[in-house]
Amino acid sequence: MGGTVRAVPPTVLFADDDFEVVDSAGRMPLPPVSLLETLPQAALEKALWWEGHILEVLRGLPPDAAAGTQPKPQYALSRSLTARERAKAVELTAAGHRVTAGTVANRRRRYERTE
Repeated sequence: MGGTVRAVPPTVLFADDDFEVVDSAGRMPLPPVSLLETLPQAALEKALWWEGHILEVLRGLPPDAAAGTQPKPQYALSRSLTARERAKAVELTAAGHRVTAGTVANRRRRYERTE
């Protein structure tokens, strides 16, 4: 197929009813393994932990979700990105991690810049 190449923010794609992910490895934009190996183990674990939560906010599901899994209602892509960020902050705070919606939003934006 031919056509014009156009960059579209993921949030616009995910909000479109006709959009579907045909194939995805689940995780994407962390640096190549050689760069990850230079991080202290604790930093690597924290980055991977955050990545899973950010992907759930962006895509509705964590990267390790089984095929066919439906998003939790609070992460449904029909909800606004802001609402999903707030839900993630509530979830993480309830699990003992003091996180604000602003923190989730900042980390999500930084993550998207690396894609």
